[in-house]
Amino acid sequence: MASAKKAFLFFIVLFIATLLTAEELSSPTYGYCLDLPEGCTLSDKDANGTSYQFSNTVLPVNTALKVYRKAQFSSSLDALNATLKKLNATAEAKKVEWRNEEGATATFKMKILGVEMTGLGAAAILPNDKGIIVIFTWCPAAYEKQCTPFMESTVDCLSIDRGSLYEAGIITTQNYPVTSKKIPVTLTIDGKTISTLLDSNDSAASEALVEREYSLLTQYAEQGNLIKDALLRYYRMIFRDSFKRMQRPAFDIYNVLAPDSADDTDIAQKLLTWTQNFEYKRGQTESDNDFTSLPDVLLKKGNDCDSRSMLLAVLLQNMNMDSVLFVSGQYGHAIAGLVSTHPGQSIEVDGKKYLTGETTAKGLTWGKIAQDMADFSKWFAVIYP
Repeated sequence: MASAKKAFLFFIVLFIATLLTAEELSSPTYGYCLDLPEGCTLSDKDANGTSYQFSNTVLPVNTALKVYRKAQFSSSLDALNATLKKLNATAEAKKVEWRNEEGATATFKMKILGVEMTGLGAAAILPNDKGIIVIFTWCPAAYEKQCTPFMESTVDCLSIDRGSLYEAGIITTQNYPVTSKKIPVTLTIDGKTISTLLDSNDSAASEALVEREYSLLTQYAEQGNLIKDALLRYYRMIFRDSFKRMQRPAFDIYNVLAPDSADDTDIAQKLLTWTQNFEYKRGQTESDNDFTSLPDVLLKKGNDCDSRSMLLAVLLQNMNMDSVLFVSGQYGHAIAGLVSTHPGQSIEVDGKKYLTGETTAKGLTWGKIAQDMADFSKWFAVIYP
């Protein structure tokens, strides 16, 4: 926790006095969801709810969304190109396989009132023939470097159905597609050797997302009224990207541990003990010193309290166990939480009691926490979708 970036993260948390819940923009009619960066405000919309435009109070970025009837275009690429043509934009568009459908992404340039703009867009087919959704975001070209993480994160936050809340976004998928090459990983948990696999792109993709989201988070350093929600979104975006990447490891771990475990909490305890015994090691890049991506934790490239606790929570979620990540600015620490009928100290969130899971102090069971960190008003929960 000694790095400058880690100190910055928990400086942010010092401003948080209550447990936070996620707020997302969703459409029950069309089934999409946007987990927009903080500071986005609605600036325009149409009467039938198919077009929206947002401005941002932190950066000079605008975002627009349009839902077309599926019959209007033969593909997502056509819908994206047609939209950009209406804007008189010069675009570089390409196809991308996302959510088992053909989507599209594009970088573009255009002028608004004589000012050169640069932007990023994407299009995807909504399930159940609900249409084609197009999202695009832009900023003055002079601010491109500063605003690029914001624009990439904005497009990447699009979800078109429930399942897409639990896997990489369309931009990350474009840049780091799933490959046929797998990386073997050997884990030792509860004295058992467990063999599993990661995709060859998992590590690079996760590292890039952590870098991007941290870069975006730093833009909120001076925004006291937005800091807490920006930090919450930072962890939420990492969770989303990590969930499916950890699906195969969670499956393989569960299959080996379950036959000799009394119940789910017993499995969770074995995983907690495993994380407690990780050799502490900082990652190789600057952002790894803040948060090591979950694939890299499994590959033993680094770990810290929040990456350990996030790994534990994501693995348990993949095993259908209700778990969360807790972070405290005052304590400069992160722990996991688990809903369980077992006794122990717990933190209540939305009516659920989560046993505390300390991932860095050896020998502690679920429901045990150091006495000098037991003021639960100083912890907040990262609530997953």
